[in-house]
Amino acid sequence: MKHILIPTDFSDGSMAAVRFAFDAFGTTGTHYILLHTIGDIVPSETLPEYVPMLLQTGKKELHAFSEKCRALKPEDTIELTTVVDSGAVFFAIERVYEAQPVDAVVLGAKGKGAATFWGTQTTDVVKMSTRPVVVVPVEWQPGPIQRILYADDRIHIRKRNTLSILVDLAKRYGSEIALVHVRVDQDEPLAPSSLDKKSAWFQDVAHTSTTIAAKDVQMGLEQLAGTGDYGMLAVLHHHVGWFDMIFHRSLAKKLALHTTLPLLVLYE
Repeated sequence: MKHILIPTDFSDGSMAAVRFAFDAFGTTGTHYILLHTIGDIVPSETLPEYVPMLLQTGKKELHAFSEKCRALKPEDTIELTTVVDSGAVFFAIERVYEAQPVDAVVLGAKGKGAATFWGTQTTDVVKMSTRPVVVVPVEWQPGPIQRILYADDRIHIRKRNTLSILVDLAKRYGSEIALVHVRVDQDEPLAPSSLDKKSAWFQDVAHTSTTIAAKDVQMGLEQLAGTGDYGMLAVLHHHVGWFDMIFHRSLAKKLALHTTLPLLVLYE
């Protein structure tokens, strides 16, 4: 059974994340965990009941949201549990990791609901999580994903299971995985993809490998993502290198490089 964690602030972005999760992972053999955090709370000596009251309100709101989620698939029996916590989203997610198995996190790219700090918190989750994360733009709608754009940084991947969720999603959608390396320095020795000789890792999923030239990595990926040829973007987070260039906090960019593409972040 897969265990999928969906942090929510009850916004349209959160509902887009739920729609994607149900579409990508199905409702049979999948356990969904809805997580809501009420943010940082300073206990009040004059109002000791303040924190319990906020937690109780959060539980009621999360229950109502969970019913909306179930209504998306009224004929399905969905295994879904809810968790209400306080503090930053990332640390609440870490506590869920410690308490139960989680195979992937799915969250909306932007939120305008109860958690006003959601945007920067999403960036923290993407950069620091130790589980695969899918960031879903609010505009996303279910549909075919014929090709998945994988940003191939040519850094050696040690473990086959690093790519397992990418392969699983490609199988579910019948997608081709396009391994694309963006060459910024034209004097850079053109190293072969570390995945070229590991076709067995893709378990008969169609895949191609190519190199393109661009002024910078982000520009190259944005240009490809904007062609309409791809239904998802995937990157591998090594904690240094490409990923940090793409998601540096000084960049005034949305988390997803194109507003209509879900972004899958893998970790090793």
